[in-house]
Amino acid sequence: MKKLILVLVLLTSYVSAQNYFVNDMKIVKEIKNIETKNLYDDTELEFNVYDTEDKLVYTVSKNVVYDMPHPGATVFDDGSLVLINSFDASIEFYDNAGSFVKSISFFNDREVTYERSIYFDAVKNLLTVMVSQPEYEQSDIFIINSNAEIVNTWKFETNFSTGIKLSDDLNYAAVSGYTWGDDAIDVTKIYSIEGKTLYSFPFKFRQAKFFGTSFIGITNKTAALVNIENGDLNYKIDSGEDKLFKGFIISEGTVDLLETDKPYLDSGKWIYKSLMLKSINADGNIISEKLVINNPFDNLNIIERNGKQQILINEEIISVN
Repeated sequence: MKKLILVLVLLTSYVSAQNYFVNDMKIVKEIKNIETKNLYDDTELEFNVYDTEDKLVYTVSKNVVYDMPHPGATVFDDGSLVLINSFDASIEFYDNAGSFVKSISFFNDREVTYERSIYFDAVKNLLTVMVSQPEYEQSDIFIINSNAEIVNTWKFETNFSTGIKLSDDLNYAAVSGYTWGDDAIDVTKIYSIEGKTLYSFPFKFRQAKFFGTSFIGITNKTAALVNIENGDLNYKIDSGEDKLFKGFIISEGTVDLLETDKPYLDSGKWIYKSLMLKSINADGNIISEKLVINNPFDNLNIIERNGKQQILINEEIISVN
C-alpha cells in the first residue's frame, strides 16, 4: 500500500494547523472556523487520509460534544487509523479503508471524574498508550497491535506522566513522569517491550528518541542522554534561565539541541526571536553552535522523512547542513 498522508480537519470556532509524521506518514491537523456553529453545538470532525500523491484514500467523520476534548490520532504502518479519546480513556480503530473496526475502553470499572492525560506513540504495527491516573498515583501502560488487541499492560508508579516513546526496533519503551510536593521527583524508566523494568533515571521528558545504543529525552528546560546497554546516565544538562530547548536532531550519533530565547506574546501567539543549533558530545559538552534562523517565528516541528530528521518552522523546511 502507498504511504499515506492523514489530514485531520476539526471544524470548530478556532483556526490552527499542525503537521507531524507517524510511520513515515504525514499527519496534518487542521482546525477551521464555522460561522454557523453555535457555542453548544457538537463539533464536527473529519479525518481525511491521503496518499503521497494527494489522492484521497478514505474519510472518517465524527461528532464531538462541544465541551469534550478532541481525540488524538495516529496510524499504523498499514495505514489503519486510531483515535485516542482522553476523557473516557478509550480508543477507536478504523481499517485502512476507513471502516470502523472496534473500540476499546481501558477502565470500564472506573468513574470518569475529569479529563485524563493520555500519551501515545505508534511504531510499525504497535501502539503504546499511557493513561495518567493521579488519583491512583500511577499511570497504566498498554501495548496494542494493529489487530486492535491489547498484547501487554503494566503500571508506572508516579503521580503525573509526561511522555512515552517506543524504540524503532520495538524492543524498548521509555516512560516519564513526576511527583509533586516537598519530595518532588522526576523519573524516566526504560522497559522491555514486555514491561520489565530495565533502568530508572532522575529526569523527565516530553520529547524523546532511541538511537543506536542511546536514548535522548528532553523538556524545554533539560536534556538527558543515557546508554541503554549499560544504564549509564551520560549527561543531564540545563537550558539556562533565559533559554529553552525546543527539540533535537540526531546527526551521525551526535545530539544537536535546538535552543531558543524565552518567547513573547504577540496577537495571541508565542513568538520566538531566533533558533540556535548546539551540537553536544557524549559528555554533555558543546562542541559547536550554529544560528539556524534569526527571524521571529511561532511554530516549530521536527519531522522525519525516510529516516532523516528535518526542522519545520512556520511550515517551511529549514536546512541545517
